[in-house]
Amino acid sequence: MNIFSWEMIKSEYVLRETDMVVRKDLLRVSGGSAGHSACVLEYPDWVSAFALTENSDVIFVRQYRHGLRKETLEIPGGWKKPEDKDVEAAISRELCEETGYTFERFSLLACISPNPATHSNQLHCFLATGGRRSAAPKFDEDERIEIVLLSLGQVKSLLASGSLLNNGHLTCVFHALMKLGMIGWTR
Repeated sequence: MNIFSWEMIKSEYVLRETDMVVRKDLLRVSGGSAGHSACVLEYPDWVSAFALTENSDVIFVRQYRHGLRKETLEIPGGWKKPEDKDVEAAISRELCEETGYTFERFSLLACISPNPATHSNQLHCFLATGGRRSAAPKFDEDERIEIVLLSLGQVKSLLASGSLLNNGHLTCVFHALMKLGMIGWTR
């Protein structure tokens, strides 16, 4: 059920870059006389994985993030590319490219909106298990990545310390730890 009915008055692209497309829409709510502008960031869908090696280490990556102008510790992931047949193929490719690991199994944990107010895409969160190093990583030209292997206990400590900053990756980590029985809901 829609509480409000929105009418699209006008839509135009104001920025088209490799890493971001910005669309500006002019909307009017039912019964309203004035238009309301809303900018939408158009991205392809994203994928990320809580990646467990066959030795039960969790693979994290450290890389520079220009929005914060600092290096952050994150789980591996990236964009679904047009040549990926589906989101599982996308995360399998991203894991191999960023870490050099291949995985036996993938379980889709959640599909979330990074920000439904401003983003058009979704983030598909996976648990990848049985990871083995099979090749050297193949970073994109603009990537400089350090691979960091952590124990499950270290991951829980990172969560408690507030050191992990990417909200979509945090969602994936929490879902994975719940699926693994490492954390549960308390009231």
